[in-house]
Amino acid sequence: MGLLGTTFGSQEQLHSAFLSPDYCRCRFRLSRTHMDQQNPFTQGRSQEAQKQPRGWPIVLDWLRSPPHVFAATASAALMILGFLFVIFSVVAVLRLGWGLVYGNNQEALEASRVFLPLAAAAVGLPLIIWRLVILNRQTRTAEEKTQIDRETHYTSIFSKSVEQLGATREHKETAGEEKGESRTRTIPNIEVRLGGIHALSRLAEESRRDAPKIENMLLSYVRENSWYSRDGRRHPPQPPLNLGSYPRWTEDYRNEDDKSRFAKDIDKWREGIDAQVADIEIWLMSIPETRVDVTEAVSSLSKIEIPQSSYRLFQECIFVGRILNSITGKNHKFEKCIFVSCILSLENISDADFMRCVFIDCTIHIKGGSADFIRCQLYKNEINISVDSQAFFSWSGLYDLSISSKSTNSGPNTLAIGFVNCVARECSIYSSNVLLSLMHSLFFECAFTNLNLFNGSIIDDVDLIKTSFRSSDLSHLEEYDMEMLSQMVADPGTAHPGGTRPASWPPFDPSYNDIPF
Repeated sequence: MGLLGTTFGSQEQLHSAFLSPDYCRCRFRLSRTHMDQQNPFTQGRSQEAQKQPRGWPIVLDWLRSPPHVFAATASAALMILGFLFVIFSVVAVLRLGWGLVYGNNQEALEASRVFLPLAAAAVGLPLIIWRLVILNRQTRTAEEKTQIDRETHYTSIFSKSVEQLGATREHKETAGEEKGESRTRTIPNIEVRLGGIHALSRLAEESRRDAPKIENMLLSYVRENSWYSRDGRRHPPQPPLNLGSYPRWTEDYRNEDDKSRFAKDIDKWREGIDAQVADIEIWLMSIPETRVDVTEAVSSLSKIEIPQSSYRLFQECIFVGRILNSITGKNHKFEKCIFVSCILSLENISDADFMRCVFIDCTIHIKGGSADFIRCQLYKNEINISVDSQAFFSWSGLYDLSISSKSTNSGPNTLAIGFVNCVARECSIYSSNVLLSLMHSLFFECAFTNLNLFNGSIIDDVDLIKTSFRSSDLSHLEEYDMEMLSQMVADPGTAHPGGTRPASWPPFDPSYNDIPF
């Protein structure tokens, strides 16, 4: 690549400099920010996300601990009212006594009309207040007792459910048919564990206070049990798989006119990857499907709400032969996870990050959101991107990968493949109306079909070795290298970005189309 040997003195220095995860994430986010600025749909969606706060504008909780000035004013007003009440009572009593002593019945009658309500208020009001205080204390005591009983009930359910998550049973199996010997093994009791998972899920709905603890419990359960089969045996570890290993011969290959002398280097690089893939294929035959209790735990986790500023982290899990439809509308992060023959539906997600994950023979549907694949290994996968969604790949190895993208009229899909050390081999990318960013990567024997790029698309510092573009419109490329374009294998239906059409390309024919679909 053009970056190799120019900014750094050697490829080893480049590799060590770009190996920092923080640097990788920083440059990766810069690339993503650039594409979001170019995408009119993401700009509109960010504006719609700024909603007005909801709720009643009147909040009376401040009356419990009001400001000092307000408290002093209210106390003074109550004291004045109490003083006036005492004065009126004394005046009413004196007038009543004067009328009774001196025989003025009219004044006594008027004084009694004032005195009797005041006397009733003076006697009844304290009794009413005292009764209300007693009722308030009784109500508070009853509520506290109810809350204690409720917490005790929740604690009992939680403890019992945790015990059920570790339930096992004895299983007898025959050691030899001729001898008839049998032995007893301890295996997971799937039925009891399912009951515990459902009980925890129900408890998380009723007690939001316990929801974070239940979430951590279920995440730990998935992490620890996904590697075990129904008979209690642990899966064999995954063989090493590094599809993103950047070959050393790429820099010389770009600058060399005679490409044939690199045949041995290319064959050696292929053999190294094929050997890893062969070990993976053997390993796949020994991996059973993920247990149903693990899948049910993942489904139960999807019912637990995640705070807007938080996310749910799956670590070191393996999922085999499962349909994971529950990853919707939430912030999910997967770290060092393995997906084998799975179907992942990422619908209406605000953010889904896959860090150092392995995908083998999976189908991934991204609809109405974004997904980041960072330092991942993808082998024999199919990725479908639709309805204004985004997919980002960085520092990843892609082998035998099929990516298709379909958009609507509201805006383009954003498909970013690139940054440093992203290697794609034998991949097929079919996209229409896409904002594409390919940077600092190697594409070997790949095919880009029916690409219609939006303004702002970038293909910069990329090695496109034996890579073809078929019936694609590259006229809206914002950044590109003519030397890089000359490496491409283009058909007559591919429009060049501008300027002089590369000599290695056939003449442009807009009516040309040999796509069989």
